[in-house]
Amino acid sequence: KTSSVSLLISQLKSRRRIGFDGRGFVDLSTRLAKMPYQELTDLIGIGSLPIITKAIPDLLNQLPTSVCEGVLKNLWTLSQDEIIRNSSISSTEAFLLGLKKIMLDAVKNDPGSKQTISPAVLRALQKATIGYIFSDLCKNASPSNPVCMLNSENIWSSYIRCLEIIPVAVISESDVLKSEINLGNIYGIALCARVLSSMSGSSASNRTRKIETFIACQNYPGNSNNDIRVIDQIRAVLVTSLAIAPQPQSETEMKESVMNIFEIMLVQGVKTFGLELLAIKVAFWWESLHVNEQSSINVPVQRVTKLSSFLIAKNICFQFQSLPCDVLIQFYDACIADLPFKLALLCGRWRISDDVSNRAKRICNDGIRLRATTPKSEARRLENSLTCLRDIVQFITGEMLF
Repeated sequence: KTSSVSLLISQLKSRRRIGFDGRGFVDLSTRLAKMPYQELTDLIGIGSLPIITKAIPDLLNQLPTSVCEGVLKNLWTLSQDEIIRNSSISSTEAFLLGLKKIMLDAVKNDPGSKQTISPAVLRALQKATIGYIFSDLCKNASPSNPVCMLNSENIWSSYIRCLEIIPVAVISESDVLKSEINLGNIYGIALCARVLSSMSGSSASNRTRKIETFIACQNYPGNSNNDIRVIDQIRAVLVTSLAIAPQPQSETEMKESVMNIFEIMLVQGVKTFGLELLAIKVAFWWESLHVNEQSSINVPVQRVTKLSSFLIAKNICFQFQSLPCDVLIQFYDACIADLPFKLALLCGRWRISDDVSNRAKRICNDGIRLRATTPKSEARRLENSLTCLRDIVQFITGEMLF
């Protein structure tokens, strides 16, 4: 079956003989592309579906404009059905590679080559990319989907490359990309934040700040009791923090980000993801500048564990999203343990020591009052948070809170 499908698709790109236009091959491929998932896979086999989805450049180039949009949407639906029904992302990867090829060919502007796709079809592809394709990726290529845990980097990399090609005027019309941030779309928005900011001309820090504010405002769930919904929520927030932390920021933007997180914790308290976000941002900043404890004079030498520097890399969110949730939490615990000294040193450089220590002290004192009413299942995390805040104050001012 796979050989037959490969032979059929190869006829879409082969040179036509005189007197033979190959419409039969195009018509047959179109009929296959319009079939429901179950009927199609019963006919050609599951392994043949990526061959069809990857052929969208050759297929759409030969179809009437009125037909292209429907064929594109159905091929995308088939690729998403494959994720849901057969736990495979092969067709989604193939589809996005084909979509990227169409868009790259369209923007080459080579005077010697003939236009292979109409402007109307190209615009339909662009609107689909920033519309239902993005929405489906947020749902099906998210950290909570075990199917995509190991392979979502290829999917998102291809999607972001497509996004980079789309004109700003088209992106500005997207209601999906401008929608309110929620747990369902925050991962996708975080991955695309840098591209969207650079294309719109807006400050990257503005878009990043919105994502960070959303994360820092989320209450950390209590004892999950193996509740899959709670585990998925924790995973989504932690992996998204890994996605947003490496976003390039200037020193001024980093200082503003740190102060913003502390301001949120002043209002929301310590039972949010604020400390986790702050810890991973400082860990990335520390490693990106190769800061070490002996690089600043008049600062006491303090050995950090270096666990928070383990595998710190640009695409860490993809590398870590396949880890069990409890391992992710342990990694963040290591980052929080190393936060006080790192932050104290950076605050000294940035001249915000007084502001940070004052806020950390107030947040810590508020958290201490929660000890008596905190359930036993949440007590360990509360104590870790209070210890971190206490140490931040101690490293900056020398004052011991408890």
